[in-house]
Amino acid sequence: MNPESALLRKIVDRLNGLPGAKRVRKLADRFTRGYPDVQAFLSSPVGFVVLEIEVKVPGGKLAAIQDAERRACEKVAAGSDRYVWLVARSVDDVDCALRLMGY
Repeated sequence: MNPESALLRKIVDRLNGLPGAKRVRKLADRFTRGYPDVQAFLSSPVGFVVLEIEVKVPGGKLAAIQDAERRACEKVAAGSDRYVWLVARSVDDVDCALRLMGY
């Protein structure tokens, strides 16, 4: 298993272990270039939240298509505190985002 796949698995396992994890799924594959790697629907202490995560190993950069998808998603969700798009280089990055979301 390559390092990014191993990190992806750890992040999905972490999210699935949360109380209030309604649906956690891997989105990206070879047919869905640009989509974030993980999408999670969470019932958090502040309400229902959608968390989308692009997983990158340290030093990894977003491809142009991934950055365009990020900008499009953030534009649609502008002003919403219920949508978070994140580049995660570690499980700690996800944990930090979760703390900011009230977990």
